[in-house]
Amino acid sequence: MMQVKNFSESLEKDLQRLHVEMGASRKEGAPVSQMEHTLVKQSLERMAESIPMPHPSQAPARAPAITVQATGTSPLPGYLAKGDQPEQIKQEVNRLVGLVFSDSISTAIAESKRHSPFVQDAFHDALVDKLLPELKKRGMI
Repeated sequence: MMQVKNFSESLEKDLQRLHVEMGASRKEGAPVSQMEHTLVKQSLERMAESIPMPHPSQAPARAPAITVQATGTSPLPGYLAKGDQPEQIKQEVNRLVGLVFSDSISTAIAESKRHSPFVQDAFHDALVDKLLPELKKRGMI
């Protein structure tokens, strides 16, 4: 595996943990032909299971929303970007993805637990889309 470090130390640790989770998913009988997107998403969901729900008295972590990049790509999954969902949901998913890169995956997952299952799932989908190229570049998938 190629060692590349582009992110904060906490995000680098979370990427390593995600890599371990992906390995565990493969060992647990996941088909070899399983799509990469599904493997990464399932591994993120396994990570999320071990992250406690933030206490209601804790202030939510704040991160700037990710804006559409010059390439025109949005961090939002297609069904959310093109769907009839309220703008507030789209902004929250953007903010959670931004929190990953300003802090860590664990912090963003904990923060996502304050939201509905729909927002959590959209966040996981958006995060997979953002992380998959980096995971491939590092030879983790």
